Amino acid sequence: MNKTLLITLLFLSLLIPAVTPVSAAEKAETTGNTIVAPSVIAERIQQTYDGMHSLAFDFHQITSGDMTGRPQRGAGHSAFLRKGSVHKMRWEYTEPDEQIIVSNGITLSMYFKKLQQMIVSPADSISADLTSSFFSGRGRLTDDFTITKPDEEYSEAVKNMTVLKLTPKRAQQALDIHIWVDDKDLIRRLAIRDHFGTVTTMNLSGIKVNALSGISTSELNKLFTFTPPKGTEIIEQ
Repeated sequence: MNKTLLITLLFLSLLIPAVTPVSAAEKAETTGNTIVAPSVIAERIQQTYDGMHSLAFDFHQITSGDMTGRPQRGAGHSAFLRKGSVHKMRWEYTEPDEQIIVSNGITLSMYFKKLQQMIVSPADSISADLTSSFFSGRGRLTDDFTITKPDEEYSEAVKNMTVLKLTPKRAQQALDIHIWVDDKDLIRRLAIRDHFGTVTTMNLSGIKVNALSGISTSELNKLFTFTPPKGTEIIEQ
């Protein structure tokens, strides 16, 4: 799995309600005459996602930087499910090449069609870093990140959007992450910058909250498992 995807997946599983004291020194967002600190906005985001048991969305991404050459683009769709202490996900690229990453809560399988390979590892291997944690609830956003106003390059107002900068409190592959949040406290865009200055911007669309409600257990099992084509090399880690 490429590092940017790992960072994204780990980030997209970090939500449990968290309350962090607001420092007077924090730069805050102003809504009318009301000042809202970044950590308070982050708390609202966490509470919103904690109220979900499942989530699905489409994504389009572009990665650019000195290390990548020309910009690299990708697109696909994702689904996340929380059921008790079990966290499941499916992250599927349809462009530029088919890649399928699924976790049933026990194993994590990463299929790369172009390479005719599938890597299988324990599901908890993805939670060792900070980031597929966001939608599946493996950590606390305000515990794992310092949350502040955005950098100037991202501070231009976007209608009905709030932008926050998240800086990992512990050394990670991501140097920082900017998120754009709509008026329903749903994340619509992420910009992930690594230590080499490479930035991956991911736009989320077609967001469906509790998208898997009413789906049978057998259908859920199909969604969160993957059997590769015959002849695929299986690599166990």
